Amino acid sequence: GSYGESVNMPTLYQRFASANYGWFEQIANPDLQAERMRGFDAGIEQSFFDDKLSFEANYFGNKYSDYIGYEYDDFGTKGWYTNINSAKISGIEGKITYAPSKKLKIMLNYTYTKSEDEETGIELPSVPKNRINGTVYYKPHERVDLWAGATGYSERTYAMGNSDKLGGYVDVSLGGSV
Repeated sequence: GSYGESVNMPTLYQRFASANYGWFEQIANPDLQAERMRGFDAGIEQSFFDDKLSFEANYFGNKYSDYIGYEYDDFGTKGWYTNINSAKISGIEGKITYAPSKKLKIMLNYTYTKSEDEETGIELPSVPKNRINGTVYYKPHERVDLWAGATGYSERTYAMGNSDKLGGYVDVSLGGSV
């Protein structure tokens, strides 16, 4: 388990970068405040077969003040960063890791997330409820690492107080290092 506190300062982009993309206008918010978070997690891990197979399960809970969220207008033609006075994000996470040799490791991870604006009870925008990802790591030589992975996200709320949903999506990553 762990407990931590953090401060997330708004970026220069969030505070000062307004832009018009023709169909969409990004509006800067110079009044954006720093986000503060207090969080904890607790979990268990169990390994089998000389650490070749392991399972993890965790619960996490985070409370925010001045959470930095993103809002859209009713038509989806304008957007801006905004502070949400009080928010919480909590959930569970499970992970399975299989490493049959020193050259190969396969990881599969699932996260369920619940988010809420504590003042209104509304789900936070753009926070997906479900995320699943898998990654394969391969080390053909002691100085070469290769990996391939995919992460799938479920639909998420479009904007505060709006029942419209953004569809799910998948991120794919391929990489290597020498």
